[in-house]
Amino acid sequence: MSNTDQGKDNPSDYLSRHPIMTTSTSSRQQKIAEEYIQHISIESVPKSLAEIAAEKLKDPTLQFAISCLHKNKWYQSHDTKNMQFDRDTLQSLEKVKSSLSTDKSGSILIKNNQLVIPRSLQHKCIDLAHEGHLGIMKTKQLIRQKIWFPGVDAMVEDKIKNCISCQSCTQTNTQEPLKMSPCPDSPWLEVSVDFYGPSPKGDYLLVIVDDFSRFPIVAFTSSTSAKSTIPILDKVFSEYGIPATLRSDNGLPFNSHEFSAFAKNLGFTQKNHTFMAQSKWHLRKVYEKYWQSSENISHRKQSSFLINYRQTPHSTTGQPPSLLMFGRQTRSKLPTTSTTPSHNQQTLYELTKLTDSFQKQKMKNSC
Repeated sequence: MSNTDQGKDNPSDYLSRHPIMTTSTSSRQQKIAEEYIQHISIESVPKSLAEIAAEKLKDPTLQFAISCLHKNKWYQSHDTKNMQFDRDTLQSLEKVKSSLSTDKSGSILIKNNQLVIPRSLQHKCIDLAHEGHLGIMKTKQLIRQKIWFPGVDAMVEDKIKNCISCQSCTQTNTQEPLKMSPCPDSPWLEVSVDFYGPSPKGDYLLVIVDDFSRFPIVAFTSSTSAKSTIPILDKVFSEYGIPATLRSDNGLPFNSHEFSAFAKNLGFTQKNHTFMAQSKWHLRKVYEKYWQSSENISHRKQSSFLINYRQTPHSTTGQPPSLLMFGRQTRSKLPTTSTTPSHNQQTLYELTKLTDSFQKQKMKNSC
């Protein structure tokens, strides 16, 4: 049984009441911090610290970085002209200098809780992390817990992308090579047609594009049936002429008996296209923006869009659709010096076909 004296009979000493204020780190705190860093160093990777320290001595760039860290003189890395130093590595280390430290011996560089690996051991550490053939993300996550060095992510990606075992087990969705249709010899020989919609008001957009000039014609319809589509095409063909070929996706109404009879009566053939023409895709995206922004699209906006689109050089042909369609540049609100083309018609057509073929091949190679 212990007796406890009351406070008035048990005064504390002066130093307990008035501790000495100090800003220096106690030896115990310093020891704990050093032990923590040493623990991180030991547990980071299945490599011996002695090997890392030995390789560090062979790496002048890391030696210089540790010297800059201890002296807090990173500006020296800007002035050095020693070709033994890797300037890119030094710059990367300087960017994270606030996260850098060393172990107790001062021979191993640490970034937060990650070992900074010398150049000679970097590939070996990547191989160790990829022993189980994890994917790119999993391997990066594993490495980020253990080690770090400038360019580690790029090295991991390069390692896994060139790993034969990973390639054989990875499912890749390879697209079929694009089959580009040849450019027609003149305007309005081959025409593509498709529907877009419905719009917020419930109607559809029927887009007709000349495959040579990319000249677009747009019409709204309340239905995609043959009964609604045939009168629109009949009116367009009466204004621009009957094309030799009409391309579609062979969906409704182009696969109906009624539309086949219409094509036979006018004397044009039907062909199918699997993928949407680039010009129609751009047209669709523009009108989608109109529909998303407002439910009521004024006819003036539609007309202004078509006028400007037809007079803008197309990315594939390099020429304005109206120039290729009519052999002259149509007028718009913008002033112009002349509407006469700089080339004669035959030269213009040949130049257009060459440009079209070049751009399509470029598009095919990029896919």
